[in-house]
Amino acid sequence: MSESLISTLTRRAQELHREITLLQARLKEIESLRDLLLQETPKKSGAPETSAEGEAASTPAQRPSRKLTIKDMALDVMKRRGRESASAREILSWINNDFDRNLERTSLSPQLSRLKDSGELTYNPHSKMWLLPSDRQSESSPRKS
Repeated sequence: MSESLISTLTRRAQELHREITLLQARLKEIESLRDLLLQETPKKSGAPETSAEGEAASTPAQRPSRKLTIKDMALDVMKRRGRESASAREILSWINNDFDRNLERTSLSPQLSRLKDSGELTYNPHSKMWLLPSDRQSESSPRKS
């Protein structure tokens, strides 16, 4: 029986090695295609980044998100929405949509707490809503009268 188990494990190990080899080959193909696309994309030094429509990217949401932190993105979506308050789930949804991300709630929550600790956001525990402090709301969008 021991030899049968050893034989089975050996065969499975060989199957996994073949799968790994195939996956590594696919990964190389994908990386090559990515590199080719990056080479074909014209980049002019000093030129502003552009959106998919060819317009200059003017807001952080239109720029690549690789340089922005989760805190930056959270503040940006709150300021641009010009709303009094939002739930963590709303903020998460806005970030994921506006910045083409797939963040988890567990990644956002500590950053919201840090923003609260630094005074950049406030939190209402009764409504469970996050909001910009009143001095920051005036920086974002003009308030409707």
